Amino acid sequence: MKKLSYDLKAQIAEEKKAIIQQMFADLWEEADEQGIEPELVAEILVEGSIRELVTKYGDGETGRMLTRLRKLDEHGAFLPQITLQ
Repeated sequence: MKKLSYDLKAQIAEEKKAIIQQMFADLWEEADEQGIEPELVAEILVEGSIRELVTKYGDGETGRMLTRLRKLDEHGAFLPQITLQ
């Protein structure tokens, strides 16, 4: 029963990620169509996200999250995936 519960939670988490990824892609495309520079979009989204996280979780937890993201970046997690043909 626990495995089923875990599988359902994992599936729900994946569905939520897919929804937010689509929302992000739509926003990014709309901004591009409006002639808004990608750097400005990224800056606003990152700064706004950090502010919201600090408000909800405090700066300690937010700082830990940013540290995890920095480590992922150091290990290349945000590099584009290259497909060999």
